[in-house]
Amino acid sequence: MSRKLTALLLAVLMLPFSAMNAIADEGDPDLSINEISFSDDSPTGGDTVTITAEIANDGGASGLMGVNTSVSFYWDNNYIGEDTVYVPGSGTADAEIDWRAVGGTHTIKVIVDEDEQVRESDEENNMEEEDIDVAYPPILVLDDDNSSNNGGTRTETDSYYIDALENMGSMGYDIIRVESGQDAPGYDTLSEYVALIWICGSDYQSGDTDITFTDNDKINVGDYLDDGGSMWVIGQDILYDFDYQDGARNEGDFEYDYLGISYVDHDRATPTVVYGVEGDPISDGVAYGADPIMVDFADDLDPREGFVKVLSGGGDYNISTIRTEDDYKLVFMTIDFSSITETEDRDELMENMVEYLAVQLENDVSLSRFNNPKNKETIEPGVMSTINVTVRNRGTANQADVDVYIDVRCRNDTDYRFMDDDTVSINAGEGAFVEFEWETPDDEDYEYDINARAY
Repeated sequence: MSRKLTALLLAVLMLPFSAMNAIADEGDPDLSINEISFSDDSPTGGDTVTITAEIANDGGASGLMGVNTSVSFYWDNNYIGEDTVYVPGSGTADAEIDWRAVGGTHTIKVIVDEDEQVRESDEENNMEEEDIDVAYPPILVLDDDNSSNNGGTRTETDSYYIDALENMGSMGYDIIRVESGQDAPGYDTLSEYVALIWICGSDYQSGDTDITFTDNDKINVGDYLDDGGSMWVIGQDILYDFDYQDGARNEGDFEYDYLGISYVDHDRATPTVVYGVEGDPISDGVAYGADPIMVDFADDLDPREGFVKVLSGGGDYNISTIRTEDDYKLVFMTIDFSSITETEDRDELMENMVEYLAVQLENDVSLSRFNNPKNKETIEPGVMSTINVTVRNRGTANQADVDVYIDVRCRNDTDYRFMDDDTVSINAGEGAFVEFEWETPDDEDYEYDINARAY
């Protein structure tokens, strides 16, 4: 009984104390935000932008009450940090913070006295927002290694990649950290970048869990690569998560279709030296010492047709890295980049990877996707249907005359054929929707193949 009464008494006694700061008086000072400005109004992802917020203080009834206060900064509700400033009565002060910009349109939010440590006459005017447009850089680094800065517990590896990119000097890149167990950004975000570096580190969960590449990740990556994207994927246990059994991988498996794996031996370990392949654009002449910084479960691979060896333990022993450029550019690597022991070797490999994946052609137009109809979709016979495709200009030059063609053929009637074309203009780095009207034949239960091309 005594303990219960004491707890109740404490709660009652504490209430006036905790409520004290919340009781405002009209004579108290009022803090507000006059303006949010940026050191660069048109940055590119990876640039450092100084965000400045001008904080005003009316000084209260006397106009003379100065205040020390914290100022918090956010981008799209992601915390950047805070500054502390003294704002004189009837005056202003600038709070500042540096932000590493990320490509896209973002909302910068500033909150003065977020924790309500200052008693004010008006607490409702302490937040302001300002939008900023950030150009997309060539490369997106996806930190998906489930380490502490992702909310996980695995070995942190991303700093090795970032250091090597920084040592290149002029290469712009964004970093997006994928929260533990969550999906990475969707296709609309991925498609803005020339190349992706997807870091999975030592993340895994035994047996058909797809914890490193979620089901949504597979769909978005497939769409990105089908659109002609470029990608470097690194993870010693990605394949183990897909299927923990050693053996063949087949058409219809994501790792076969997109990562180029025809056979995998799990947990063969990282070679002490990884050797390149003569004439390979990434690994010609290299021999890198390797020593994993994590528990080592690197896999041994056999590439499917269309993929070739890049790095191995020598000859066809311990093939750890493969690549393709048939329909898209992809490098898949089962030893971690951090395992390469010498900084100079990591810098060289990063530069070779970036040059291979991210070099843009002046003229590079490709068909992106069918928006309508979808694959195997059923449509009504004898009606006007819309065929909608996306065409993307991945080159560095604007294209004024992009020719788009469609060709519809019937599997049940070889004499049937419908063709149409259109010409569109697409600026560098942008896409366009192109629509065609197709009057479907009256025949029911017929199947059609729709092909599209863009030049």
